[in-house]
Amino acid sequence: MPWKNGGGETWEIARDVETDDYGWRLSVAEVRQSGPFSAFPGYERIIVQLAGPPMRLTHPTGTKELGALVPYSFSGDVATEGTVTEPARDFNVLYKRGRIRAQAEALIAAGDHVLMSGPPGTLALHIVRGAAMLLRGEGETPLLAGDTLLVTSDSPFVASLRAAAGTAYDALVVRLTK
Repeated sequence: MPWKNGGGETWEIARDVETDDYGWRLSVAEVRQSGPFSAFPGYERIIVQLAGPPMRLTHPTGTKELGALVPYSFSGDVATEGTVTEPARDFNVLYKRGRIRAQAEALIAAGDHVLMSGPPGTLALHIVRGAAMLLRGEGETPLLAGDTLLVTSDSPFVASLRAAAGTAYDALVVRLTK
């Protein structure tokens, strides 16, 4: 979906409901030029830069330079200006304040890792670089760079994530709960 200001494009990965009053939404964006971020009143945001030189976000209260694969949270109510020197790519989590809780963490050059969802909700696993295998019960799910796996469960979820043979991977884990 191209941006109204022409400065980039967003690819929606998933949302909890197919309406404008969603509780959460996951997306990847290509930021081609500096400019204002869209406002999302009533929502909180987590942004994780995936590629490109560091992007700088300016809010009325200050400036934050994003680091690669470092989650940064801010309010969708706040006017935000993004500055890039070259195109950048980022992963975005939008979640409704007071209705959904979200947290994101990066797994960098990871080997074997145990994933636990915590309270009932949705766990999203996005492979940024490399290849991995999700091991859950009797099943195995191969994941490549750019893949996102969503697991929604009414009970805690436990699985193992293993690097594909001879490789490492970078991944994002997002936990969304009510």
